[in-house]
Parts: sequence; C-alpha cells; structure tokens
Amino acid sequence: MCNREVAVQFCICGSLPLLCPYCKGLHQSMPDFHFSLPLKALDSVTPKRQQSFKVHLLSLVNSHEKLKENLGILRECRSVIEATYEDIHRELEQAKVN
Repeated sequence: MCNREVAVQFCICGSLPLLCPYCKGLHQSMPDFHFSLPLKALDSVTPKRQQSFKVHLLSLVNSHEKLKENLGILRECRSVIEATYEDIHRELEQAKVN
C-alpha cells in the first residue's frame, strides 16, 4: 500500500489490499470488516470466494468474542464456587471446634 515496506499480509476486505506492518493499523482503522491474512493465502481467495471467506471469518470473530465472554462468566462462577467452598470449610472447622 505505502511502498515503504514489503507487504506481508493482505486484507479480506474490498479489493484485497496488500499490507506491510506499517499500513496494517491505518488500513484497519477505516470502516469495513478487516481481517488480515498471510500473503500465501492470497491464491485461495479468488473474487468468487472472497464473500464466503468474509462470512466465515466474521463468524469466527463473533464466535471468538462469544467464547471470551463465556470464559469470563466461567471465571466468575469459579470464584463464587471457591468462595462458597471456603465459607463451608470455615463453618465445618468452626463446628468441629464447638
């Protein structure tokens, strides 16, 4: 894109622009769904298949976000369970003392 550095990736958006490390961030700041892929994948992304790649990658991104959300919920549940276990353990120890 910039002709300053060698392209190492391309973006699945629009015209499949080639991106160097310098241009990637600037390119992804523009409105659209951007997903960078290594140049070796460029042969697989034909204009006919581009839309299906975009749909698949968008699905992966959405699934990844949902997974991160669910992992957060699981961490909260684990904390609650561990705290409850500690409370029960303390109460049992106190019952033994009494």
